[in-house]
Amino acid sequence: MTHDPLAQPHDWSAAGFSTRAIHAGQDPDPRTGAVVTPIHQVSTYKQDGVGGLRDGYEYSRSANPTRDALQEALAAVEGGAAAFAFASGLAAEDALLRSVLRPGDHVVVPDDAYGGTYRLIARVLGPWGIDHTPVDLSDPDAVLAAIQPGRTKAIWVETPTNPLLGIADIAAIATHAQSHGAVLVVDNTFATPYLQQPLALGADAVVHSTTKYVGGHSDVVGGAVVVADGAQLPAGMEGPTGTTSLRDAVGFLQNASGAVAGPFDAWLTLRGLKTLAVRMDRHVANAEAVARFLVDHPGVTEVLWPGLPEHPGHEVAARQMRGFGGMVAFRTGSADSAVAVCAATHVFTLAESLGGVESLIEHPGRMTHGSVAGTALEVPDDLVRLSVGIEDVEDLLAALALGVWGLAVLKVIVVPVAIALLLTVLLSPLVHTLQRWLRLPRAAASGLAVVLLIALVAGLLTLAGQSIVNGVTELWDQASDGVTKLVDWLSEGPLHLGTADIDQWITQLQDAAASSADQIASGALSVGVTVGHVAAGTLIALFCTLFFLIDGRGIWAWLVGLLPRGSRERVHQAGRRGWVTLGAYTRTQILVAGVDAIGIGAGAAILQLPLAMPLAVLVFFGSFIPFVGAIVTGAIAVLVALVTQGWVSALIMLGIVLLVQQLEGHVLQPFLMGHAVSLHPVAVLLVVTSGSLVAGIVGALFAVPIAAVVNTVVLYLHGHDKFPQLGTHDHVPIRAKGHPVVDRAIAAAAEAESEADAARHEHGPARGTTAGDPPVGP
Repeated sequence: MTHDPLAQPHDWSAAGFSTRAIHAGQDPDPRTGAVVTPIHQVSTYKQDGVGGLRDGYEYSRSANPTRDALQEALAAVEGGAAAFAFASGLAAEDALLRSVLRPGDHVVVPDDAYGGTYRLIARVLGPWGIDHTPVDLSDPDAVLAAIQPGRTKAIWVETPTNPLLGIADIAAIATHAQSHGAVLVVDNTFATPYLQQPLALGADAVVHSTTKYVGGHSDVVGGAVVVADGAQLPAGMEGPTGTTSLRDAVGFLQNASGAVAGPFDAWLTLRGLKTLAVRMDRHVANAEAVARFLVDHPGVTEVLWPGLPEHPGHEVAARQMRGFGGMVAFRTGSADSAVAVCAATHVFTLAESLGGVESLIEHPGRMTHGSVAGTALEVPDDLVRLSVGIEDVEDLLAALALGVWGLAVLKVIVVPVAIALLLTVLLSPLVHTLQRWLRLPRAAASGLAVVLLIALVAGLLTLAGQSIVNGVTELWDQASDGVTKLVDWLSEGPLHLGTADIDQWITQLQDAAASSADQIASGALSVGVTVGHVAAGTLIALFCTLFFLIDGRGIWAWLVGLLPRGSRERVHQAGRRGWVTLGAYTRTQILVAGVDAIGIGAGAAILQLPLAMPLAVLVFFGSFIPFVGAIVTGAIAVLVALVTQGWVSALIMLGIVLLVQQLEGHVLQPFLMGHAVSLHPVAVLLVVTSGSLVAGIVGALFAVPIAAVVNTVVLYLHGHDKFPQLGTHDHVPIRAKGHPVVDRAIAAAAEAESEADAARHEHGPARGTTAGDPPVGP
């Protein structure tokens, strides 16, 4: 039986979603019966005589059977009249925007639009004469207020938005667009045609980055435009084909601009579309589990997912979506912690893009939305975006638990314990002195040392606080006068800026501050959490410091006792040398910080700058971050001089800062650190940079001492002893199963061995032995 090659394709319009995705535009090949659309990897087509085209195919930029199959399938699943496949999502957006906009026109955009879309509109179409207004799309009245009658030709909607997952009421905005003759475009990438049907809700066109959920496997880049049946260009506009049809205009731009999807890309996208429904069901289910897990986690300050009842757009999303999507965003309280979470999960891959079967994690502020930094569309810097994949949900939750738990541990436990170690190595000499001079027990001496530390810090902070209270009024008055002088200089100086230009800058600053009000408010809401973490961390640091001072040797003995017996002694000796290195670093860094603080603070006092004492305290603490800390805090001192006393004082203050930096860099750091730390300045710079990238300010603070200790320990374990004067006679009694009799026996043996070692060092090797021989019994 032969197949009729002229048989008409089946009409799948009445079928269900998955049936349309699998079959629309993909009838079996009429010649071979192949059930999968072939890849027509061809650029041109044979003509039957001049102008005798076969099914209209002449050149693959204009038409290609594989791309046509994809376009028909996309139109079917979106419920549109026609679809157009492009080489990328932005290529699709560009063609659509140029179809509906002309120089002088205006477009309304989301106030948290995808960074690539904003870049296209603001920086590519902007110079072409296109204006735009960012607006909160969750408020239809705000959208209406942003429309400029006669100029607004398009309203660009993302719902859910990228990356804050805001929800727009498509039907309500469609009413406003229609009443003003504007085209309503909905970016349906996040929701997908399976979860949301914008054309049925009144949209004129839908755009997709088919790279994402439609393709679904992170192996193809593409985009698409789907237009509604009967969709027209904005009121009063005629397209390049001489009609007002939006379909005609987009089709013309697709061919004229040429950014079409290639045959293989179209085939991969078509393959992904077939499984979209089943994948989205799994994406949504996993996203819900992830969102609910994050809501209950103390390390997360806010979770953004439309499926949560507390989400402001939950009711609208429930009304216009089949499911709430596979994207989840959450906030951690700080940029450093957000970056740390991104680096700590192992199932979630750190990468841009979204919608693949694999889970991805990213920091929008530094990745996908870096192009909108400093604009009204800037996203919170503590935001983390998840593209939740279709892996086993237990593995996803475990990965997040590890990453976010690790963040909480870093905040509340690891950092305070690290600070306690620094304080312990700093206070240990004081404890020994108190024991020797005052004949105090070790516990009492340790407690007194901690109390003295608290008193010192409290005194410095009180003194700085009083200086701030006493000097803030003077600083404000002088700063106001300095700003006035700066404005006068800008207008009357060599720049000759007009008053209107300066007023415009001030207005832009005010607008930027106003647009950031939500972020500021959100940050204020997280202050309580941050204060709580600081308070808890302070208590942990002080508690650990006290007990490290009292029983640090016992704690170290327990840790070493966990190791195999044969490696305990070498690890113990390496640890002793690492401790000496840490002590040398800490004491030297305090001395360096003190010199920096005295130098810059004295310079500020001589210049009679307000807040000289707080500036000195700030420089002291900032100097614990090598290179960077003192420079940043010194810059603050220069800024204070500039706004309060003018350019001359600022230049003098800058000279003082540079002088102090030269003293630190060329005298204090090289000579005082010396042999104890022995890290090359380049190594210090690299480890500080690496530490800041991994853990922000905390990483920069601890990078150098960690590197110095690791350097000393590794060298010793490889046979190079930086501190031979320490010897190896000090042994820690290792507990064996906690048995008191065994403990006493081990302690006695260790004490006898220590005495024997001391005797050998004092009298030299016994006759007939060498220094390397094992000890000789009595």
